Amino acid sequence: MFRALAFAALCWSALATSAVAQNTAEWGQVGGWKIRVDRTIGNGCFAYQTYQDGSLIRLGFNPESKTIYFLLGNASWQSLEAGKKYQITFEFDSVDRYDGELVGTTVGDNKTVFLDHNNVSLQFTEAFMQR
Repeated sequence: MFRALAFAALCWSALATSAVAQNTAEWGQVGGWKIRVDRTIGNGCFAYQTYQDGSLIRLGFNPESKTIYFLLGNASWQSLEAGKKYQITFEFDSVDRYDGELVGTTVGDNKTVFLDHNNVSLQFTEAFMQR
């Protein structure tokens, strides 16, 4: 639990666009995860990773709302709509299962619609980090 809290307090996820890059500062890297600071939300930290298929995952801490958020997306997911709610189930190694409502959202000038959950639980965060 301490590891999850420490990670949440330190950092969380980013999107690879010029608008976002201007509003973020590089902090470091842990494994394949890039760690940045988001100046648009009170210098909140986030970690993000992009994958070969273009998918992106961003996990971050918003100090203004004191919440952990989770974004994922891919430019090829054309059916996603900004503002629409999506019921999603995450299952980690057939052990931990989380049902949640994510909302389609854009970030900065990015036209890609990402799935966003702006208040994920500490339990979800820990399960995500352990896998």
